[in-house]
Amino acid sequence: MIKISEAFCCLNEYNVNARGEVDELYEGLPVFYRSFDVSYSRAFVNSFDLTQKESIHYQKLSDVAFHLTRLKRFDEALSLLKWLHHRHPSQYQIMANLGTLYELTGNVDSAYYFIEQSMKINPDAHGGSEWVHLAVLRAKQQMQRNPNWIYQHQVLNLGLTDTVAQHSEQYEEILKKIWDISHQMEERIPFSPEPDLIVANIMRELGQLLETHVSIKDAYIAYRIAQVYDPLNSLNCIQKSEALLPLLIEHELSGKCKRRLKNIFPLSDHLKVYLKSIMKHMRKNCIKSMYTLKPR
Repeated sequence: MIKISEAFCCLNEYNVNARGEVDELYEGLPVFYRSFDVSYSRAFVNSFDLTQKESIHYQKLSDVAFHLTRLKRFDEALSLLKWLHHRHPSQYQIMANLGTLYELTGNVDSAYYFIEQSMKINPDAHGGSEWVHLAVLRAKQQMQRNPNWIYQHQVLNLGLTDTVAQHSEQYEEILKKIWDISHQMEERIPFSPEPDLIVANIMRELGQLLETHVSIKDAYIAYRIAQVYDPLNSLNCIQKSEALLPLLIEHELSGKCKRRLKNIFPLSDHLKVYLKSIMKHMRKNCIKSMYTLKPR
């Protein structure tokens, strides 16, 4: 059985779930940075003469494509990766990065193909979390056919948010799913300008997993991040975070949540301006409650 102890109001444990149980295995969320440090990427790319590709080792060129992607020079990165893939068709990094570039340039079907093929070559890459990437691509395919799909479905649809693990094996599987999702979102968020309902949808489901199984504190943070990517509250992320407030107060965690949110999801200057513009728009249109907002 899972080793869980009862939590009391005076016990300010970090990992208290919605049932008041204290988790001893969960290690917490990563930091979701909004952007990359592009200075190194720029210097790395500039250190190569790409007119002489044949004289540069393919692994170095693969790294150049990686840094071109961070610099949002997607067309250049895609062209280079196609050139590399033609010469090195079985290299995992090239194939996986090619899939990512196809996604970033809007070719979802090709992205799915290359990510799926790369997983066959190296199923343990990214800690075995690339199933999340495939789920995102499937969601994008669905939304191409039906833009309203995202409002009626969960992108991951794990079926683990309304169940309680009874054995250590089940619980460890849930912790692994939480790690996989967190890791993938840590990598995806710097490429994802807001709003982005796929990011919001995944962060909401991550919040539900955290709330049910390990940490109402991190669940609150996940819901708040989801709100940033769903400013019209079409996925009801505001209600999810507000419903946790009584439990956070009971366990004396509400203040810690707000401080931790700033560390886990640091606001960039761009995001501050973005949120300010949303609030200005809401006041201008006399919107009294975000709860009533629906997608057009």
